[in-house]
Amino acid sequence: MKLWFKLFISSVLIVITAVNVTMTWMLSTNLSAMLANERENAAVHHEYLCTLIKDAVAYERLSTDAFMVTEDEIGNIAEKIFMAQLREGSSAVLFDESQSAITDNTDEFSLSDMFSAANDEKSISSAIKKVPSDNGEEYMIVCCSLIRLEGKNYYLTDSRNITEIYDQNREQERLSGWVSIISTVLFSVVLLIVTKLFLRPLDRVNHTLKVIAGGNYSKRLKVKGSEEFRSLSENVNLMAQSVEENYNKIQSVADERKQFIDSLSHEIKTPLTSVLGFAELMRMKPDLSSDEVLDYSSIIAEEAARLRSLSGKMMELVSTGNGSLEKHFARLDELLTEISVVFEPIIKAKGVKLNVVTEPVVIMADRDLFKSLLYNLVDNAVKASPENETVSFSCKEERGFAIITVSDNGKGIAPDEQKKVFEPFYMTDKARSRKAGGAGLGLALCAEIAKKHEAVIRLKSEVNKGTAITVTVKAGGAGYDENNK
Repeated sequence: MKLWFKLFISSVLIVITAVNVTMTWMLSTNLSAMLANERENAAVHHEYLCTLIKDAVAYERLSTDAFMVTEDEIGNIAEKIFMAQLREGSSAVLFDESQSAITDNTDEFSLSDMFSAANDEKSISSAIKKVPSDNGEEYMIVCCSLIRLEGKNYYLTDSRNITEIYDQNREQERLSGWVSIISTVLFSVVLLIVTKLFLRPLDRVNHTLKVIAGGNYSKRLKVKGSEEFRSLSENVNLMAQSVEENYNKIQSVADERKQFIDSLSHEIKTPLTSVLGFAELMRMKPDLSSDEVLDYSSIIAEEAARLRSLSGKMMELVSTGNGSLEKHFARLDELLTEISVVFEPIIKAKGVKLNVVTEPVVIMADRDLFKSLLYNLVDNAVKASPENETVSFSCKEERGFAIITVSDNGKGIAPDEQKKVFEPFYMTDKARSRKAGGAGLGLALCAEIAKKHEAVIRLKSEVNKGTAITVTVKAGGAGYDENNK
């Protein structure tokens, strides 16, 4: 069941109940007030009849000089008064002490309960009697009191027809029913229109959410309407923006991984083809000369070394992208010294000099990964340097940051290629890089490790003048213990 329908039905039921309860209470109150007024008027009229009868009996006794007015004469006097004073639909009866009527009695209802209630001259009992009639039922208001005449007790009763009051009440009930029905219909129509108008922004929000769920993450809601819907629209827009940003990040990661896999497949294909090709050639030609065997085996060894380097770099690159690092205190001068020792045979074989200038700077880092970063920077610089050139390797501390610089005097990198060198598998000189066993993963690995250490890596290069790469990382020597590294 939809929200608008629930609100509509609930509101209509509440209004119908409230209107019916209110009208029933008003009609009941009105009827009670009218009956109370009729009782009061009936009591006044009854008291007036009692006074007239007493006065008439006293006058009859005085005018006739009689010692006592007889019961028959009292009945005749009462009959005359009734005929003169009673209106149509009203009647009165005078009863003697034995509750026998001494005047004409046309009443069709029992009065025994009223006789017992009228026990003295000061009290007037009244009741509403329902009697059958040709038109169905009639309602009579009956008053009864004790009246003392000529030393005897008599009972005077008079009744008035108040059926008109009940008829008016029933007519009012029918009118109230029609008013309730018409007002309910009108209210329902107005409420339906108002509910639809008020909840229209909710339909707009629902439609927008469906569009976003369908993949259109750039869809946004117009912030308008009541304060609640404005707040809801703003929250939906924030959610859509967050979903779009996360989707773009995931898509970017997926694209990068696809590109990585495509490049990896391409890079692996070439050395594998060479290895398989020359291995098959050696297997198919058993009469190869020693020089040919040496050449083919050298090629296979070079390509295998390249595959080993490629797989190792790839695993390092993947491992740095997952999980958190275990950072400890590390002295950069020690790391640089260790790396210079590793490169000593390499630079001697190539005829390159390595100039290391270090300061005892302490940082928080994953020692093995950060060492891998520095190794790759030096390795690239050595590969790019011609013979008899110098590769500079230095670190220093400035304003709470450790600044590491690796520079060479090699061929340099063109400006349009400088932004691409940190991408996986990108190589500025593909022929030279492949011959040296490179895979284009070194600087990509360096960038990933620097990112993990919240370090900034910058490249500055000029063609035919050389390249300098600077890594800036926060220094943190507080708490460093030389004996507990």
